[in-house]
Amino acid sequence: MLVSGYGLLERIGFKANSKCEVKISLIDGKDSNGKAKYVSVILNANMEKCEGLFETEQALKVAQSSNPDFKLLCKIEAIGMLSSARVSKCNKYVNLYGLLLSISEKEKKRKS
Repeated sequence: MLVSGYGLLERIGFKANSKCEVKISLIDGKDSNGKAKYVSVILNANMEKCEGLFETEQALKVAQSSNPDFKLLCKIEAIGMLSSARVSKCNKYVNLYGLLLSISEKEKKRKS
């Protein structure tokens, strides 16, 4: 099942064998006060197949060079994300075992 949405990208960690982990806080509706609520997740991705991965990682690096806590608003697409989820050992993240297909920086709306 294809899932798409928006989230705040925190980091991309590259590993051996063309694999990487993407730490992102996905927008998960609104709370009772009308503010956006987030769920922190770590998604797996294939460096060779994930569209926009390197461009988005470069944009995040540039932004975090001046502000290390900066999070980049991104649009993502993944498959198989909802089929299995497990809370991390530290209880801070939900590990979703889907495959990240694409990630891109969300374009800002221009004022007319």
